[in-house]
Amino acid sequence: MTLSATDTRNAWTFATVVALAWLAACVYAATGAELRGDEYAHVPQLELFLRGDWRFMRDAMTTVPAYHALIASIMRALGLDGLGAARVIAGAACLFAIAGFVRLRRAALGRDDWLGDAQFAAFPLMAPFAFLIYTDVASLAAMLWATEASVRARHLRAALILVFALAMRQNNVYWIAFLVALAAWPALRAQGFASLRTTLPPLWPYLVPCVVFAGYWAWNGSISFSPLQSAMHPDASLHVGNLYFMLFCAALLLPLQVLDGLRRYAAQLLTRPWLIVLPLALVGLYYAAFAVDHPYNLIENSVSWRNRTLQLTQASAAFKALFGVVAALAAVGIAWQPLVNASARWLYPLGALFVCLSWLVEQRYYLIPLALFLAFRVPLSRRAELATLALWCILAVFLFHGMISGNWYL
Repeated sequence: MTLSATDTRNAWTFATVVALAWLAACVYAATGAELRGDEYAHVPQLELFLRGDWRFMRDAMTTVPAYHALIASIMRALGLDGLGAARVIAGAACLFAIAGFVRLRRAALGRDDWLGDAQFAAFPLMAPFAFLIYTDVASLAAMLWATEASVRARHLRAALILVFALAMRQNNVYWIAFLVALAAWPALRAQGFASLRTTLPPLWPYLVPCVVFAGYWAWNGSISFSPLQSAMHPDASLHVGNLYFMLFCAALLLPLQVLDGLRRYAAQLLTRPWLIVLPLALVGLYYAAFAVDHPYNLIENSVSWRNRTLQLTQASAAFKALFGVVAALAAVGIAWQPLVNASARWLYPLGALFVCLSWLVEQRYYLIPLALFLAFRVPLSRRAELATLALWCILAVFLFHGMISGNWYL
């Protein structure tokens, strides 16, 4: 695709703004001397590698420490040391994530969408963790590039990137199903199962990350790298806590999009009244299965808005009802948002399954499903998208400052 003069100008403007914001964030993040959140587990592993000690801290690490080895190798090659330098290196992952989103959005939409790209650059759920020694943003970047390669039918490249993504967060294996569905569904929908004979053979590269994951799982005995932590992150157990918290977050982050989807839903409800079952079923499931029972979510922490919000659903019947209704309406609003193609709708069931497979309710787990939704959705009016961008810029700065300063975080 050849960029027009306007697109080229927009690209340079976008890149300049992102670079300046990234540099400013680097300076601020590098000055933070205290560890935040899971950095207390990740940084000691990184420090071991920096000293040339390649032992694994199996008792503390839930993820394979490939990310830590990568950061340590870059720092050793550049002669860098210290938390500030590590955060700057780690912060480069957000640039790769933004670049991957730009490419994926262009491939999915068939044109550039600089407003949508700017929204992702200010994605409030990514901002607090962009410069921390966490695996999540690097994992997100890898998944965006893998999806971009899959959309462009570069399946071997996508599979190799998936192997890298698995080395950072093992549960990325679930996204293989989404990439296969993206590629196979159009022919399957048009021609039925007879199309599998021609559709599946080009998708053989996705067996590579599957085999890698199966080998790791057989060797390690659990998805969690740490046997001790596997009790906190059990394999293949279903919990709806993350699903409803993700939908609640989506309602707060995408209010105009949710309202637009609800308007579309209401119009269909007039001719298909049985659709009322959907929000009612979601509320019923919420009251039947939603629980805040993971030990980490029960920690009393005044700066953790996530835990305080979750605990409030258990302490206040009124807030629990409000939380459930908002989440159910957000589900309907999101489901009725138009996507760029029918295959992308596999994101809804597979994304819901992905977050339900985690017992710990944690907003970082929503980075990939929500980023993919942003990449495949059809934008609303320019005014609505500008309002979303303005909201996200404010929230991103607010949450980033809160995380680095230690004053608050989501």
